[in-house]
Amino acid sequence: FTFTFLIPDHIGLETEFEKTEERIIMVSDYYVVTSEILFNQYCEKYPAKPPKLVFHDLPNLKLIDDIRNEFSKSKNLKTKVIWVGNSKWGHRQGYIDHKGLVDYFKPLQNYCEINKPNFTFEIIDSSIKNLSQIETLKKIRDSDILLQISNNEGTGIVVLEAIALDTH
Repeated sequence: FTFTFLIPDHIGLETEFEKTEERIIMVSDYYVVTSEILFNQYCEKYPAKPPKLVFHDLPNLKLIDDIRNEFSKSKNLKTKVIWVGNSKWGHRQGYIDHKGLVDYFKPLQNYCEINKPNFTFEIIDSSIKNLSQIETLKKIRDSDILLQISNNEGTGIVVLEAIALDTH
């Protein structure tokens, strides 16, 4: 067997996690990263054991095209705002609300429910329920605004998907 792993973002480059990630890198046969920026950073940090390749973390363009061509965007009576993510991301590493759902999105939702009744909100939280990719993309397509409010983000695929689906 071969021991390999994927580094999807830069969290292992942060001081509190670098020792753990370095041990994993040193015992692995190889590892891959999700962007050219990460590739360059890891080549510089571990010149004796650089990443093997970049495994791009990109949107499914064919599925996005299918949704754009087969399903018309819903006309909303109210401005629909959506949040898509995993609210538990980073909890094992000590992060709390890294994706901003509790600190930013829900307070905005509460404020608008009282002061801006012409807004509706939807949360797609993969830590609670996994929707299929097509279901998620349709919900993004039917929204007017996507809020992506992470403290930091690797690729931000959901933002790229929203742009491709004409969601602001």
